[in-house]
Amino acid sequence: MTLRKISLETISQVLKVDLGKIQGEFSHVSMHSHRGGPDVLFWAVPSIRYTVEEIAQLAWRTGTIVVLAWGPEYRCFHHSEHSSKVCIVQNFPKNTLEILGRLFYPQRPLLKCAVTGTNGKTSTVSFLSQLWHSSGVRWVSMGTLGMQGVPVVDFPVSTINTADYLTFCCALHKSSEQDVQYFACEASSHGLHQGRIPEDAVDVGIWTSFSRDHLDYHTTMKNYWEAKASLGALSRTAWLVHTEVYQKSFSMNPQGISGNPLQYGVGNATDLWAEYDIQAQNNTHTQVSIRIDSYSWNGAVPWIGAFQCGNFTAALGAFYLLGGNLDDAFQALASGDVQVPPGRLEWVGNTSLGGRIYIDYAHTPDALSHVLQVLRTLNPVRLGVVFGCGGERDRAKRKSMGAIAQRYADWVIITDDNPRTEDPEKILDAIQQGCPRAQRIRCRSSAIKAGIFKLRQGHILLVAGKGHETVQWIGDQAIPFQDREVIAPYVELSTANAG
Repeated sequence: MTLRKISLETISQVLKVDLGKIQGEFSHVSMHSHRGGPDVLFWAVPSIRYTVEEIAQLAWRTGTIVVLAWGPEYRCFHHSEHSSKVCIVQNFPKNTLEILGRLFYPQRPLLKCAVTGTNGKTSTVSFLSQLWHSSGVRWVSMGTLGMQGVPVVDFPVSTINTADYLTFCCALHKSSEQDVQYFACEASSHGLHQGRIPEDAVDVGIWTSFSRDHLDYHTTMKNYWEAKASLGALSRTAWLVHTEVYQKSFSMNPQGISGNPLQYGVGNATDLWAEYDIQAQNNTHTQVSIRIDSYSWNGAVPWIGAFQCGNFTAALGAFYLLGGNLDDAFQALASGDVQVPPGRLEWVGNTSLGGRIYIDYAHTPDALSHVLQVLRTLNPVRLGVVFGCGGERDRAKRKSMGAIAQRYADWVIITDDNPRTEDPEKILDAIQQGCPRAQRIRCRSSAIKAGIFKLRQGHILLVAGKGHETVQWIGDQAIPFQDREVIAPYVELSTANAG
């Protein structure tokens, strides 16, 4: 990235506020403690958790010298031991964040896509990225799986799927400086509600699904729906919406979804812009027909589940709308260049006794229901599931997820899944209200092993909730942990086992 130095005097003039006699020049602006340093201007946003003073202290620890924050009147305070470190509180304009983002990070990739949905964001972004990769263009994606692309953009992003506004602007700018043409990102409901996505960051928007989640934050389904629906207003070229979401929209808003969305979904409905139809399925592949606009294709894809075919169809639609060649896309699929992303109904192997094991990120009632029903279509002799629910998240979904597990699986083991600061036993109590016959094993590693030891020929085990994740959050500590690493010693991966 080309480093430009912007003086505090220039910033004062652009924002039209008096910043006193403090001097300084900066190459970056940040509002996240992971991005600090002497050449970083820090914008502090107080919350229920942190005051301006506390945020300033956190920023100063990263080497930051100057912190700005909004306040009704001017005040200035310094670090107790380093007087050069200062925080200026001033009645800044309401759009200060947008002004700073544009001032420091003005460049954007040419074509951009954002994906929202209760489930399916990561898979859709991954599929779109793989299609771009196969076509030889320069691309970057940002989301749950981190920052990926060609070229590789070395950039620190947090573990949340939608970065804060200034980090987002910086990622776009840095990508553009490296001649990246295509950019895809996940747009979470939190990120949309908090305005983290710049107004010029989306050409094509996609809405994959809508079901209960995050009510600990949004409080009502209507609020949650409105956050998701706001992506339509940001989508400057096209707005792709799954037809199931479109149908649900009328119960949330009599006018439905604004922005003249292009609908996609299952079947042969003439009012759909794009569609997919499942014809056959085995343990690893699905035979599917797909239509995008007037272009049709029929073939096998290397994943299972109608929902994943829907995510791929959405990605194909965005690829096409952003100038991609569909013949090239399906050639890439036939060549094996497009695969299911890690931890998304991913087959990880067979046991020596012939049991099959899948892992999936499913951590909502709807996702768990879909995945278990897909595995049921494979006609297992017995289907088992190991899962838990995250701490400090929507508590009301725990009983529902337990009931879904008991309904679709022959046996259930409930275990820890990022309990954070909650009492893990109480989390399991809540889940078990929905699945009273479930076995409780707090240690996730032991729970997975217990599930594996139950498997015999023709059995299937789903390990759900963490998917690609590499840590387990216990208290405020991130403990290294991967479901696949626990499973690996007990499975055999071979083409002989793939059918």
